[in-house]
Amino acid sequence: MKKYLLLIVLLISPLTVFATTKTETIYTNLDLNGKVIKSEVNSKLTNIESNYQDYTLLNKITNINGDEKFTLDNNRLTWESKGKDIYYKAPNTLEQPITIKTSYYLNNELVNVKDIKNKKGSIKIVIDLKNNSYNNTYGMYNPFVVSIATTLNNKNNKNISVSNGEIIDNGKTIAVAALASPGMYDNLKVEELKSLDQVIITYDTTKFEQKEIYAVATPKLLENIDISRLSKLDNLSSSLNLLQDNMNKIENGSNDLNNGVVKIKDGANAISSNLKPTVEGVNSLKDGADKLTNGINTLNDGLKAKMSEINSTYYDSEGNRIDPFADINQLISGDEQTLNKLETANKDFINLFNSLGLDINKDETDLNNDIMILVSNGSIDNNTMYTLIFSKKIYDLNNQNIYLYKLNVNGLTGMKNKLIDSSNTMTSLSSLISNTLNQLSSGSTELDNGLDKLGNGLDELYNGALQLSEGTNQLENGSITLTNGIKEFNNQGIKKLTSYSSIINNYSNKSKKLINMSNEYNGYSTNNANKTIFIYKIK
Repeated sequence: MKKYLLLIVLLISPLTVFATTKTETIYTNLDLNGKVIKSEVNSKLTNIESNYQDYTLLNKITNINGDEKFTLDNNRLTWESKGKDIYYKAPNTLEQPITIKTSYYLNNELVNVKDIKNKKGSIKIVIDLKNNSYNNTYGMYNPFVVSIATTLNNKNNKNISVSNGEIIDNGKTIAVAALASPGMYDNLKVEELKSLDQVIITYDTTKFEQKEIYAVATPKLLENIDISRLSKLDNLSSSLNLLQDNMNKIENGSNDLNNGVVKIKDGANAISSNLKPTVEGVNSLKDGADKLTNGINTLNDGLKAKMSEINSTYYDSEGNRIDPFADINQLISGDEQTLNKLETANKDFINLFNSLGLDINKDETDLNNDIMILVSNGSIDNNTMYTLIFSKKIYDLNNQNIYLYKLNVNGLTGMKNKLIDSSNTMTSLSSLISNTLNQLSSGSTELDNGLDKLGNGLDELYNGALQLSEGTNQLENGSITLTNGIKEFNNQGIKKLTSYSSIINNYSNKSKKLINMSNEYNGYSTNNANKTIFIYKIK
């Protein structure tokens, strides 16, 4: 986005640019079935040198704003530059990168749009888009982002809705704008992206009137995204794997605890069934109780050591606590900063247009007419005219980016909250296990003390053994419940969360490919364009 802002400043300010730049704009008129009626490529060369070598796949080239001569040999254009910018055009016979087809429905029945002029009813306009630009190197479709726009009058139309877009009503004219990205679902296989291959407009009308629909497509919206941010998703994946490893240790510890409880239960049952009225038996039982207490304490110490080991992963070598969500917070902060820059840039555009008495939110055709009026009456020159037209396009693209970044901030915030909840749940379970072991240790100590007293009488020893047997049965049930709970939490919670690690890595790699494709897109009818924009008019 910084690059876009710099480009806008260069367009507005009379600064010297030393590098040759090339911009190509493809204007195409389509019928409702997507058939090309007319297509033309306009190219602009800025700051070119004498005998500049250009490249094009076009023929029948016309210099439209100067008398500079050129030669065309094997797609190589050589211009005799006079130090001015060169604008040239040519009819376009190349395959369109995007196919657009429009279907009209009246009261849910497919109709010919010419047959429903001035009719009343429920209208549905379905705009289907297909990406024809497949990149064999990356095995993905070039990431085109398409803006769809049309207008309706406020008098005859109401209950207007649009998929993947917004409605703006100024009281007289209703602007309908939507966003599409054909091929993005095929690239990422995310179910929610299927809708980006299509835009649906619905409304109720008392007098139907066909309106022209405009589509603006660009493959360059992803070129300025910082790929280094995606590496932070890789760090998040590593953190999830570490969480899984630690949770597996807790599950293994709970299994060991359960096995220990089973042994306690079996020992208590053996005492009640095989008790013998001898001092030697009591002493042997006391020795076993001592070992039992030591075993529980050892198990408890082991659990505490494991938890300390887990907790230590949240501190650096100097003892400072590490925020496990720092990467996500940084991603959110970065997106919010980008949002602020986009919104600030659009405010500057609005101020620029307002200073000239123009409304930047007008329909593009009407706005261009207003601009041409300013040119005709001498209020602005041609350079300012091109600056205003280009600024309008950037303003619309910025609005689309603002929408996407807001979605991303909301998604990252939701992921962070879920991770926090999972971490708190794991801490609570660990504390529960430790408390249970402490209770076991206390119970075993009481058993040891009780055995001293049992030496005074076999009856007391037998009754105590029965009580111990009953208590260990309940303890076994609790231990099994606890073990099953930890296992279920691991399988249904932590393992599912960790499974997203591969998904994160997959999306990270694909996102990097999409950004690279956007960066490497050097033109439609050429291989040396700095910027390419496709403008479709459907009528």
